Amino acid sequence: MDSVKMREKSARNKISQKIVYILLSAALPVAVMLLRPFGMDWSQTLTVSLLLLVIIWWCTGIVGKTLSSCVLIIGFLCFSGAEVKTVFSFPLSSTFLLIVLTYLFSRGVANSGLAERYLEPLLTKVAGTPLKAVLLGALMLAATIYAIPQPLARLIIISGIVKGYLDKTDADSDVKAVVIFGVFVMYIFVNMLTMKADIILNTTSAAVAGVEMTDGGWIKYMALPSLVYTAVIVLLFAVVFKKEMKGRKLTLRTEEKNKSPASSRDIVVLLIVAATVVLWLTESLHGIPSWAVTLCSIVLMYAAGVLRLTDLKAIDVPMLIFLTAAMCIGGVMSENGTAELIFSRLRVLIGSGSTNYTVLAMVLITVCMHMLLGSNTTTVSVVIPSIIYMCEGMLPSAVIMFVVYVASAAQWLFPFHSVGLMMGTSMNYFSSKHVLKFGIPLTLLLLTAIFGLYLPWWRLIGALS
Repeated sequence: MDSVKMREKSARNKISQKIVYILLSAALPVAVMLLRPFGMDWSQTLTVSLLLLVIIWWCTGIVGKTLSSCVLIIGFLCFSGAEVKTVFSFPLSSTFLLIVLTYLFSRGVANSGLAERYLEPLLTKVAGTPLKAVLLGALMLAATIYAIPQPLARLIIISGIVKGYLDKTDADSDVKAVVIFGVFVMYIFVNMLTMKADIILNTTSAAVAGVEMTDGGWIKYMALPSLVYTAVIVLLFAVVFKKEMKGRKLTLRTEEKNKSPASSRDIVVLLIVAATVVLWLTESLHGIPSWAVTLCSIVLMYAAGVLRLTDLKAIDVPMLIFLTAAMCIGGVMSENGTAELIFSRLRVLIGSGSTNYTVLAMVLITVCMHMLLGSNTTTVSVVIPSIIYMCEGMLPSAVIMFVVYVASAAQWLFPFHSVGLMMGTSMNYFSSKHVLKFGIPLTLLLLTAIFGLYLPWWRLIGALS
């Protein structure tokens, strides 16, 4: 009985504590409602207060991300004055449909085991050192961008393959952790190369910026400087983790098991994936939208028995709800005049100086917001539309979008600053110490990358004067 009472008391204390935290989280939003800064009307005041409250919940986890996202969506519908189609701009877009279908397509590829069949033997033959294992992991991530378009599914599959290989070697736990961490780091930088490498973050960035960006356009802006940046990151990684990597060899402890020959179903699935990738890449030629191609592929995967009805749970509904909330922020604030009212006043933070000064201010604002907000998706959703309003007429929207994107995606200190790193630590692949140890020099390198790689490249291609 005593243990039962203690559990009940503990549960009551947790509830009371949560209520206190929720009340404290409302302090700033309530202050905004009482003060009504910048001469905001009630619709604008409620919009800002609600947004601040939900951002606090997103950052602290006081209220679950799904519930807080629903609060934001309902609040915008009721109080912002924005049209319903503005609030639900993401679910009404073809991008939403593509993301939903991509979850199923990626699950089908995972179920088929194609990646393990064709990629693991490559590791066994080539990855004889920790650095080679990291580089080969990066190449696998790049090679499977279009075959496994759902980014986290791709990361789970490739990191699992690399870990399976490492477990067959004589590598100690420290070396394994560093190599796997290296693969997760490479995942972040590989995702910068093309728009479809991360259909969630990259698509969100373009959507909230209001920029019409194709995969080819993204590659034009980002691929070359990001490849050079990735090479620098590899060198930095080798230096930071020199103890675990220099002079180490990965020697197989057990012989590789003979794999059974590919079955007829394996061949069918391989053909489906290959045809899908080709149709995605040639969309501009045949005009069939990516979502329609993906839908046909999923139907064929179900017919081949690779997908089952239970695989519908692969669709990440909480993520879709969060994206719906995050992607409507800019549109709602623009439609009811909140953005213009606030950011016209805050424009003095950017000033009207040189391009380099403006970009420096943008990077510093982004890094500070990223440190607070944590999630890359949340950061770009809030910061990109804000800075576009603040820098109107100073820089092209695409350049602003990419500066904020690079400053948030390629910078971190703790696992919660990247969903991929957070997933890796939760799976005990590596620790938060690895993340911080590499995150500090990486953050210091950010400005060099922006001013030494990206801005010169954008000037060279005529995207920036």
